[in-house]
Amino acid sequence: MTDLPALYHQTIGAAIDADGISPHHCIVRKGESLTVAALALSPGGVLAYLRRTIEREGVDELVYGLDRFTKPGQGTSLGDVVAGGWYRRDRGWRIGIIEYQHEPRIVLPWCWDNAFWNAAVARELSQVFSGLQLIDHVSSVVGRA
Repeated sequence: MTDLPALYHQTIGAAIDADGISPHHCIVRKGESLTVAALALSPGGVLAYLRRTIEREGVDELVYGLDRFTKPGQGTSLGDVVAGGWYRRDRGWRIGIIEYQHEPRIVLPWCWDNAFWNAAVARELSQVFSGLQLIDHVSSVVGRA
């Protein structure tokens, strides 16, 4: 089975340029099939895509992220993050970030326990998914990139 968070991390690392990461990326697994999507959509459009993909297509797993900039006090060390989540049909959502910098190139591992960004992404997801089920990061340590 493909480790989607690791594959997503690798994809994001290759997609960084001086303007950040655009378009947004999503990797979807349904059975043994993987689909990599480049989403030239607004953040709201990406969330609508996630809902449609999960609810209508019945995917088993997906990983997505939105390119964001950071501010002091958000628990980050670099100026940019991809904030998003890893969904598994049998477990729910796990929220995390990948901090990055274009020059010199730095791509930090997934961080699953950033309080600021986890709350921000949970708020966004809860707007499109009623009854949002989040996975406790302490009990779920698989998928680190």
